[in-house]
Amino acid sequence: MSANNLSKSASENSPIEDFLIIKSANEWIEEAKKKPIPKKIFGPFWYQEELCILFADTNQGKSLLAVQIIDSITKGSPTLGLEMELKPSKVIFFDLELTSKQFEMRYAQHDRQNDRLFDHFKFSDLFFRAEINPYGYCESIEEYEAFLVNEIENQTLKSDTKIIVIDNLSCLISDNEKAKHTTPFLIRLNNLKKMYGWSILLIAHTPKRNLFGPISRNDIQGSKSFINLIDS
Repeated sequence: MSANNLSKSASENSPIEDFLIIKSANEWIEEAKKKPIPKKIFGPFWYQEELCILFADTNQGKSLLAVQIIDSITKGSPTLGLEMELKPSKVIFFDLELTSKQFEMRYAQHDRQNDRLFDHFKFSDLFFRAEINPYGYCESIEEYEAFLVNEIENQTLKSDTKIIVIDNLSCLISDNEKAKHTTPFLIRLNNLKKMYGWSILLIAHTPKRNLFGPISRNDIQGSKSFINLIDS
């Protein structure tokens, strides 16, 4: 291969953008001045353009709280006495656990005598829910996980949504007890947050823990490095 061809080949294969962006501290501050101050979504716990994690033991009401927060965002009204500074905003709830019937049953009265559901809770039209298509197919679990994350990105972009809730981490990563699996995924979510200005709430479980002790960040499912990759 000639020197000219080698130079051309290297140019074609080089990235369009630099992987690391370097500016002076003053330049970064001047750039940041042009951006609005992030508003509160759920009091001091979750702000705009933050990656937040909600975690607790199984069957403690994580999904119920997440839906209550989404209802607050989509209706533009605070909940649980915590500030919510946004106008009514669209949210996608990526419900990777429940079926549509299970979701319905949580938000309706059950007439057991006549075996019917009635008096369904009325959500805002800005509240969108997504679930996995059971007829989807991937050859391996690694392909499935990568495909699912790509679908979350594509569907969120297609719907022009800035706020998403993902329920839950276990459905996205097969082995989230190891940093080598959780770290790349959280870096990916952080990059999506920065690129698109998304606000992301991720729901996770705790592993087996002492139920008599207070819950802390050390109880989060996954390695301790997990906590360093989230905002709240």
